[in-house]
Amino acid sequence: VAEPEKNFAGERKYHVGVASLQGKRDENEDAHLCSLDWRAGYALYGVFDGHGGADASEYCVNKFPKILDENWNEDNVE
Repeated sequence: VAEPEKNFAGERKYHVGVASLQGKRDENEDAHLCSLDWRAGYALYGVFDGHGGADASEYCVNKFPKILDENWNEDNVE
């Protein structure tokens, strides 16, 4: 079992930590997304389980923010 991957990001408003631990598989297939300045006043976080392999979870990390941005409606945010 490999050592956990740890990433930290932070500023005055947000303090964020991520840990990922590889299980019994040959490689860690999970991915995470942490964008503290995704939009003015909004941060974006995501955890993507790599059931379809590492390529699937990395695809989600790259595409999800773009798709969300394209469909963002400021009037419909709670």
